[in-house]
Amino acid sequence: MASHESFCKNLVDYFRQAALVYCLLMLLVIMFSVNLTNYLLYHIQVYCVYLCYYSL
Repeated sequence: MASHESFCKNLVDYFRQAALVYCLLMLLVIMFSVNLTNYLLYHIQVYCVYLCYYSL
């Protein structure tokens, strides 16, 4: 019976660790996407200001 409990505990620990790794990877992807979006939005704004300034 002890081996069954140990197996269940190890299984729960495995899935807990897998879920944590998955959440961390998703967090990194979200942070990268937000940074990339902010970078692109900044350069689009700069380009629009440049166009407006030189179109006058």
